[in-house]
Amino acid sequence: MVKYFVSLVALVTIVVFSKPLFQKGLIAGHDTGARVIHIQMMAQALKDGQFPVRWVEGPAPGLSHPLFNYYPPLFYYVPAVLNLAGIPVRDAIYLSLVAFLALGWYGMYKFTRSFVAASLFSLTPYRISQVYVRAAYMEFAATSLIPFVFWGVQKRDIRMTAISLGLMLAIHQPTFMMVFPAMVAWIAFLWIRDNSKQVAIASLLSIGIGMVLVSSFVLPMFVERQFVYADNLSANYFDYHQHFATISQLIYSPWGYGISKAGPDDGMSFQVGILNWTVLLAGIGIVIWKKKYTSPIVIFALITAYGVFMSTSASLPIWEVIPPLSFIQYPWRFLAITTFATAVIAGEIGSFFNKKYLLGVVILMILMNWRYLAPASYLPVDIFNFNNANFPKNDPLYGLEPSYFPIQTVQTNSDPSIPRFRVIQGKADIKSLAERTTFQQFSAQVEKPSTIQINTHYFPGWTAKVDGETTTPGFSSPEGNMEITLPPGEHKVTLQFTQT
Repeated sequence: MVKYFVSLVALVTIVVFSKPLFQKGLIAGHDTGARVIHIQMMAQALKDGQFPVRWVEGPAPGLSHPLFNYYPPLFYYVPAVLNLAGIPVRDAIYLSLVAFLALGWYGMYKFTRSFVAASLFSLTPYRISQVYVRAAYMEFAATSLIPFVFWGVQKRDIRMTAISLGLMLAIHQPTFMMVFPAMVAWIAFLWIRDNSKQVAIASLLSIGIGMVLVSSFVLPMFVERQFVYADNLSANYFDYHQHFATISQLIYSPWGYGISKAGPDDGMSFQVGILNWTVLLAGIGIVIWKKKYTSPIVIFALITAYGVFMSTSASLPIWEVIPPLSFIQYPWRFLAITTFATAVIAGEIGSFFNKKYLLGVVILMILMNWRYLAPASYLPVDIFNFNNANFPKNDPLYGLEPSYFPIQTVQTNSDPSIPRFRVIQGKADIKSLAERTTFQQFSAQVEKPSTIQINTHYFPGWTAKVDGETTTPGFSSPEGNMEITLPPGEHKVTLQFTQT
């Protein structure tokens, strides 16, 4: 009977959260266009036989870059595969989000044994904003894995912890960076409380194994960072100095669909949640009243404080002495930590009450957050389809990530009429034989020495073969496009993106 009751609460929570997803059209969010475009590029790369996907192209021919060499790719595989199976991009995205929502609910329930904790984790304002305001789908998916990391540590389950950490890193690096110190605190708490070194040993092994599991993504991301404009990821608008929240905003800030900006007048809300604050204060009160200083409430109250602290400018000295933190970009992203930690505290408090009262708490949180479960507006479903006539024409880089363009690319050309292969010097007749994402081939009848430009940016890993002989492409144009010089005669040229 209990199992069916818990399943019903889970179903209600998931349906309530996801109901707006499958309504009129495509939900308008900060990064909606980028997400849809990236998924189309991922699907095309998979269709071309590329795996793991590193190099993508689009929307216009020639706009190619090693996006998923650096951008966490794992979330994108799910909707991209669904799309290749015939499901429209919009539905593929939203089905993926529902799956991660359900996964997060299940993970939190298994970790805390509390449906209140699982539902509060799912329906907290920050989690809602990830989907309905920001379209931060990777962050939403990665946040769903946090309970599994802590559950794995608690169980001394090396496999679960390693897989959860590895998946999180391959979905959204900032979430991994934020969760790691909190996980260490949880390890230390269990070590001290249980007087057992096993938790520390198992966790250290899990961290190492988790990194190895996704090393095919992590190693190139670090080693090949010098080949793209990665420093732009923490400059200008993305400079973290502009995105600290204030304490008053964390307590309450009006719900909005605008962007984050310097100062307290942001267009979006950074509220932790009234129920979350209530749970935190109640948890601290229970610890003091019952003198349960070894209760998990203690460590998760400290983890909540860590999330709040790192979200505000009080933590600025830490951000300035740990340079990698700059790639988190928005300090208020640490609200993902407060979302998780306060939900755990809710589960601990729930153990003191009858389940019929706890059901009332779930109903209350639904009623309190119902108005947030709606997008600002809906867009036409196919507005970001590459082949749609309404696709944004005024910005050829719309939805792309210029920070991940090869370093020699100083300008781009999005004119779709430019052929993949063209003669820029000399005289030759070119016949295209293949034009896939990572495999291109042409034949050339050369009358006099000629330079052929390929409308694809060069990046380490691209190799060329002229009549079977390997050569290195040049790249002298401002676009950084590859070039091959051919002597007179008939030639067959193959270009392929291989492992670096």
